Amino acid sequence: MFPVFAVVSAVSTAAIRGGSWNESGLVEGLNRKGFTTSKCGSELIANSCDAQSSKIWFKANTKYIKMIDIGKGMNMSGYNSMFDMYKANNTLNKAMGVSGMGGKAALNQLSKKQDNGEPTPVLVFTRTKNGDFLKAIVPWDDIFTSKSYTGKIIFERMNEAEIAEFLKDRENETFQNGTTIQWEYSDRLMELFDMQFIKENREKEIKNEDRWDLIFGVAGVDIILEKSDGTQPVILPKYNYFGDNNIQYYTGKDIQTVDHYVDDNNNNRYIWSDENGNLKESKPLAKGFSKDLRDVAIHQKWKLIGEYTVYNGLRKNVKLFDENLPLNFNSSECFLCDYDSAFFNITNQKDKIRDYLSKTRLYRNDQCITEYKLEGFNSATARGSGSEMLKTFHHRTEIHYTTYSTQDNRMDIAMGIQENKNQNLSELPKNLERLVCFLKKRNIDKINNYFAEVIKAFKSKPVPVPPPPIESDTESNTESDTIGSDSESVDSISSKSSSRSITPVPPPVPNPELATVKASLVKSWKQMLLDIENSTNLDAMNELIANMKPHCQTFREKILSDE
Repeated sequence: MFPVFAVVSAVSTAAIRGGSWNESGLVEGLNRKGFTTSKCGSELIANSCDAQSSKIWFKANTKYIKMIDIGKGMNMSGYNSMFDMYKANNTLNKAMGVSGMGGKAALNQLSKKQDNGEPTPVLVFTRTKNGDFLKAIVPWDDIFTSKSYTGKIIFERMNEAEIAEFLKDRENETFQNGTTIQWEYSDRLMELFDMQFIKENREKEIKNEDRWDLIFGVAGVDIILEKSDGTQPVILPKYNYFGDNNIQYYTGKDIQTVDHYVDDNNNNRYIWSDENGNLKESKPLAKGFSKDLRDVAIHQKWKLIGEYTVYNGLRKNVKLFDENLPLNFNSSECFLCDYDSAFFNITNQKDKIRDYLSKTRLYRNDQCITEYKLEGFNSATARGSGSEMLKTFHHRTEIHYTTYSTQDNRMDIAMGIQENKNQNLSELPKNLERLVCFLKKRNIDKINNYFAEVIKAFKSKPVPVPPPPIESDTESNTESDTIGSDSESVDSISSKSSSRSITPVPPPVPNPELATVKASLVKSWKQMLLDIENSTNLDAMNELIANMKPHCQTFREKILSDE
């Protein structure tokens, strides 16, 4: 018994180490990152933005498809970093990339000629300013066959033909540097471009969170598609709701800064300074956070790690409120302003568009990452009244921040940014959410007060009143009787023959304001009849008729006031 006991004891007390990376599993995992073809394109566009390219174009012919940029390009060290799996390559930059994984997964997915098909080789050409012409061969077919990634990427110099083509692609650019990614031609990849660059397809076929015009709307880059079929190049429009001057928004754009601190207990604190310099926050309580903003003092031990810019505003829309003809129109109808109409088609997907635009968008380093549904701003209740529709749909809010792309970034963690940005948690920290809600409500109140002031000023304008009829007594000779020669007698007759004359009454002066209101009413009525004629939905027709009631009531009140 003793020998057996001794063996068991020896085994149980010995230190055993474990843990390893399974490269086969890592390779297979590239197919399960939640990347659609649109998201793959987003990852690569983001990489070009990080390389400071002001222009990106996709060039297609029957043999291959290329993505070309005029960014910084890469040297051999940069090449190695690009293909180093999970290496964060932008820790010293405020870049769109986060984990160092998205680009590799995107190259792999876009190399497939069919969904769930086999990957094909990809070529990556690059050159820094006045640097060497380098090429990387990425044999995705071999990588997935062997289930091995390490040491599979081949780096070499471009040959003369490749150098000539690289320069020709950039012949009209100031510098002949940047990066070109080249795939074998596939209908699958061309379908992606047709979805993104053709307006009707973009609005109908792609989820809003996958649309490049929305994701890179505020980024300083032009995205272009060039085909070899003789058609003109297509420049992707960019959606930037707050990109215009203040005059395009009721009461202008409201832009506020929120500082992100970490306190001495390692808690995130979000601090806003009002116009008087008072520091406010949604304060931590025993359970949760205060719903109202309270005063706060920043302690020396707190660490400032960054700031967020919160945009609030409402683009001008005469259908919502006409400053020159304020009819107190308070509609619960969901309609788009002219700017939004260029990007969204609300006809067949009203609920979808209403839900998307009602959310607060988050921009990280000029890339739209996700949207948040704020507490108390539910688009499902927007049709309850005009004030609710303005509050939850017409009025917009965005949060922007820039930060360094480290994998342990405290701001990214707080915003729910994951290693794979496709899996964002889409939930704001509660204390930041309540601060953003306060700023949003404050701006909505400011706009509503402005509307009320404009309406009051319009109604108080003096109405021109025509002058009353003027009566006067005038002397007139009714007889020129020459009987007799006594002049005194004639004068006496003339003096006694007088009559009362009345000055003609001038025609009534038209009220220009009443005429303008009437013209607007007629125009709106004609449009409503046209909408009803084209509508096949009974609820929609009833809503149109209900929306005309404020117009008619205002017109009636105006007539009565003039009487």
